[in-house]
Amino acid sequence: MPDTIGIISRPAAAGEPPPIRGATKANCAKCGCQVWVSPYMQQKAKDFEKEGQAVTFQCIHCANPKPDDEFRPLAPEQLEELRQAGATEEDILGILKIVAARDLKTIRDGYDLRTGHHGS
Repeated sequence: MPDTIGIISRPAAAGEPPPIRGATKANCAKCGCQVWVSPYMQQKAKDFEKEGQAVTFQCIHCANPKPDDEFRPLAPEQLEELRQAGATEEDILGILKIVAARDLKTIRDGYDLRTGHHGS
């Protein structure tokens, strides 16, 4: 088990409403910007900490995982949060492909994880 669990999230724009009901903000451990943390990830962070693991949040711009770092697939609870936020099954399939490919570049280039589409 790794010493530190890094949770990668998207930056929170000033004045932006939460993308998922109940989402809160945390600071990126590298640049300090605020990132969104869904209710599921809030609970997982607490669970990891109870198990004695350090948790850091990183924005998608600062995250730079090593090739051998473990990427966990999205949990069913995260998929449900996306559905409740308005993502379609097609959107979710696109998101799952990006996560499975560890393709942070696509997300950095404007892919909206809430909708499965590139931003304007």
